[in-house]
Amino acid sequence: MRDYPVKRGFPTDYEGVKAKISQLGYEVKTEGDLIITSIPGISRIEIKPDKKKLLVNTGDYDSGADKLSVIKEYNDFIEKLTGYSAKERKKLMTKD
Repeated sequence: MRDYPVKRGFPTDYEGVKAKISQLGYEVKTEGDLIITSIPGISRIEIKPDKKKLLVNTGDYDSGADKLSVIKEYNDFIEKLTGYSAKERKKLMTKD
């Protein structure tokens, strides 16, 4: 699982994250304390809210999908959930 920091003002609670994903137009399911969704090219994304970050685990890429467009779609999805772009997330991770 990867952990992504979340900007102030973005939801980090279970119901808030679930509502945000629905608001973005993606189908949402729950399994225990995990929020399950998918985007074009990735059939399963598991999200677990954890205080000021989101723990995210992705399933396999769909075999026929264009990998570059899938990565762009995934980065856009994570940016809409966390408020940080891929460039900002990289900067935060290399800060230490």
